[in-house]
Amino acid sequence: MEIATTIQNAAPGNGTANRSASGPWKVLLVEARPDEAARINQVLLDGAGSPFELEWADGMEGALHRLASGGVDLVLLDLDLPDSRGLPGLIRLHACFPSQLVVVVVDHENEAVELEALREGALLCLPKTKLDPFWLARALRYSHDRAVAEEKLRAGLAFHRSIVEQLPHGIFRQDLQGRFTYANPFMSDLLGLPQHELVGRRSEEVFPKAVAERAVNQDQEVLRTGRPHERIEELDAPDGRRLCLAVSKTPVRNQQGRIIALQGLMMDETERHQAQAALEQERYFMHLLISNLPDPVYFKDTASRFIRVNQALAERLGGPNPEFMLGKTDFDFFAREHAEPAFHDEQTVMKTGQPIVGKEEKEVWPDGREKWVSTTKMPLRDRNGQIIGTFGLSRDITPRKKAEEKLRAYAASLAQSNRDLEEFAFVASHDLQEPLGKVQAFADLLLADCSDSLSEKGKDYLRRLHKATARMQMLVRGLLTFSRVQTEAQPFQPVDLSALVTEVMADLDTRIQQTGARVEVGPLGTVDGDAHQLRQVLQNLLGNALKFVRPGVAPIVKINSQRVLERVTGANLPMEVCRLSVEDNGIGIEGKYLGRLFNIFQRLRPNEYDGTGIGLATVRRIAQRHGGSVSVRSQPNEGSVFTVTLPVRQRRGDTSTTIP
Repeated sequence: MEIATTIQNAAPGNGTANRSASGPWKVLLVEARPDEAARINQVLLDGAGSPFELEWADGMEGALHRLASGGVDLVLLDLDLPDSRGLPGLIRLHACFPSQLVVVVVDHENEAVELEALREGALLCLPKTKLDPFWLARALRYSHDRAVAEEKLRAGLAFHRSIVEQLPHGIFRQDLQGRFTYANPFMSDLLGLPQHELVGRRSEEVFPKAVAERAVNQDQEVLRTGRPHERIEELDAPDGRRLCLAVSKTPVRNQQGRIIALQGLMMDETERHQAQAALEQERYFMHLLISNLPDPVYFKDTASRFIRVNQALAERLGGPNPEFMLGKTDFDFFAREHAEPAFHDEQTVMKTGQPIVGKEEKEVWPDGREKWVSTTKMPLRDRNGQIIGTFGLSRDITPRKKAEEKLRAYAASLAQSNRDLEEFAFVASHDLQEPLGKVQAFADLLLADCSDSLSEKGKDYLRRLHKATARMQMLVRGLLTFSRVQTEAQPFQPVDLSALVTEVMADLDTRIQQTGARVEVGPLGTVDGDAHQLRQVLQNLLGNALKFVRPGVAPIVKINSQRVLERVTGANLPMEVCRLSVEDNGIGIEGKYLGRLFNIFQRLRPNEYDGTGIGLATVRRIAQRHGGSVSVRSQPNEGSVFTVTLPVRQRRGDTSTTIP
């Protein structure tokens, strides 16, 4: 038999974990006697406004079967059932459904039975003699509200315990004797002790002696004063790390306000402490650097007021210490002619965010001294990247500027001397041509017209005179060629090196035939240069290769070129150059002579080979005028390799390349 009655117009209850999804509370009455079940149902019907719906089971087996299908919020259980008498029935029901809410009903009041039922998990124990509509509805509503409240309490406790258990901070509680009564997992891990071993121990049993003594003293102070206490403590972790812990302790009071325990929070501040220590060390190093730099260093706000300067700047401005400059501007120390451009530069840096690096400017200091400085100004930004001012450094470059001025003056004087020497050499060489020609001509006439009247000694003198005059003419022509490298320079134009070699070989064809030389020419390409001068370079190098030959060995000369990227004088970046090489198999050169080989008037084996000692000096001068260089590799009796390095591209039409 089953009774199922819904109280109409009843508002739903709050519900619990077993609460049905909607509608009034569903109450399962477990009562063996149908008449008693009907009476209780009528009592509920008479209790108007009670949000309950009653179902009936006439025994424990039927009740368990109904509970298995779910949807029952509260069981109203009679302990006097044929198949389950007394408290064992309640125990059995809770064993099958531990979270089920149960109100026990007994025939007569019995305090002992009521207490046992409550101990076994019943919400209430009601005597049937008091089951009037008002009392029953009130009891069930109380059970309902209590169940809801307990569920909320359990949820709240679970929520707070979850927070406490999972917080990355140590949380603990101690009794008045200093014993730990609770410690969360993080606290346990921090101290390297399992929770069950930590609970019940005192600070003296957990911490090193010095730490424990401080902890006990602070505990006693909190208990005595009732005020919270905070401290920073350092100790060694079980894994060997040195920990820095922030410990906070507060008193725990009961409802009467009496202190009954201590509770605390232990936060691992190791990383923050290490970061703070590193930051302080960095600040110290920065302060040490700025304070000891010999160059002025300064920081300014958006109005170009000094907010920090170093000792070097303070001393240069005549101040006792950096503090006397704070809040002031350049206008307080310098003339307007300097202060205004400085202010403009700083405002530009702040407006654009672009630094000014290495600006050289002349400053007049308050004591009247004139200084040249190299100034760098940078935007000063806050943590968010916003520009809040400028900072900069000024380096005194006065000695360098004076040295540069002296160097410029010396270079100008040297250039003038070189021009004078070149002009003198040109004029002298040119003017010597005519008298030398006459001397040689008259010597030739004497030998031709008066040889019969001259003794052999006289003829020998004339022949020596003729030979010396011829050598003098060679020197004069060499000097003219050397001086014309600068005085008769032509604009740079594309030059076909292969065509130049062909012309030079044509000029030297007689000597090539006489020596039986073999000249091998590879692809040479085109470079920008002075064609006449580059022809002179090839003429001198090929001529030397045909002149300085080993006896009985036919000359072999190889002329090649190579294109590479190389840094050259006067260029900021590597540029394409042509390495023009002339290789021979001649007598070679001893290493001790290589260093001075390209100096003017340097001759090797002057008694064996004719020459002026000007040819290689001219080659170097021409290479330098083209922004290039010349070098040599050589071994005695193994030949030589002369390499002329020339930029492939020049400024077209330029003739102004400086020759050292």
